[in-house]
Amino acid sequence: MDRFDGTDTIGGRLRAIRDAIRSSQRGLSSRLGIPLGSLRKYESGEQIPGGEAIRAFARVGVNLHWVLTGEGSMMLKDQAMPLPERGREELNITFIPFYDANVSSDAEITAIERWPFETQWLDKELNGDTRNLFLMHIRGKDMEPTLCDRDVVMVERMQQPRISRAGIHVLRLDGNLQARRLQQIPGHIIRVHSDNKVYTPFEFSLLDIPEDLEIIGKVIWFARKGY
Repeated sequence: MDRFDGTDTIGGRLRAIRDAIRSSQRGLSSRLGIPLGSLRKYESGEQIPGGEAIRAFARVGVNLHWVLTGEGSMMLKDQAMPLPERGREELNITFIPFYDANVSSDAEITAIERWPFETQWLDKELNGDTRNLFLMHIRGKDMEPTLCDRDVVMVERMQQPRISRAGIHVLRLDGNLQARRLQQIPGHIIRVHSDNKVYTPFEFSLLDIPEDLEIIGKVIWFARKGY
């Protein structure tokens, strides 16, 4: 469901937290121990908060699941800010690697940073091995209107190049990670196409995959950043 209260992005939800406690950016940054410049980037959508920032919000009772997904309540058990930092239980967070979409064709894909997700949410919603999950940015207009430039997608990495059902997958094409919609048709043929009809679809055989193409995994979640 679309939101009209400004909380449809992570940045918007962080602004809503500050509005709810009637704090200025400077006041909240001081309370959380986050640099003022970083908080401004988080709220504008220019930057996603990392592990330390996420922990800072959690220590004062903010519901991390709500921050990341918009689901549930803003605060945990209606707790009010601020909460004492001592005596809090260890946060149950899983860090998912974030990959650069631009990689050389023969290079191993490595993480450039890691984003925090609530472990319980990952287990409940995705039912997958988190060791096979990674995040990346969408680049370009190939998948519009479904996925837009700068969207963040979570990908479940595949151990073998097989397509169990049609859907959006990530391929390594000419040294770049790109999202495309894949469909398997009779004869071990995979049809690759963009949701943006401007781009021409193509096909390849699973029995003879081109050297410059690799099926990396399936897109299972996405988030749209504020601009």
